[in-house]
Amino acid sequence: MQFNLLTNEELQHFKKEFLEEIKKILTSHDVMPRLIKSKDVCKILHLSPGKLQQLRDAGDIEFIEMGNKYLYDLRHIQSIIATRTRKRGAGCIVYSILAPTIYWLSYLDQCVA
Repeated sequence: MQFNLLTNEELQHFKKEFLEEIKKILTSHDVMPRLIKSKDVCKILHLSPGKLQQLRDAGDIEFIEMGNKYLYDLRHIQSIIATRTRKRGAGCIVYSILAPTIYWLSYLDQCVA
């Protein structure tokens, strides 16, 4: 049986490449969850839980009820942001487009740290 030994430099290089690859995977748009919780919707849309409840009751926001939890499709939330942007004008476009991505990147950084 033959063994290959790694030097400390090779191990450090592997670690760096490995962590960079994981971060690239986690920050790609393909791994973003499709369903998100109420508290995340409140953060993204800057709503109180009560206002989110009003939107559910009025049928203004799509949701799935699972037991006593509500889940929301991320694409629908992004379309709400796009609609808000059109109503408020071009000044909010950059923030509205980047807000979900910035939120998820900061969320993923907390998970990885």
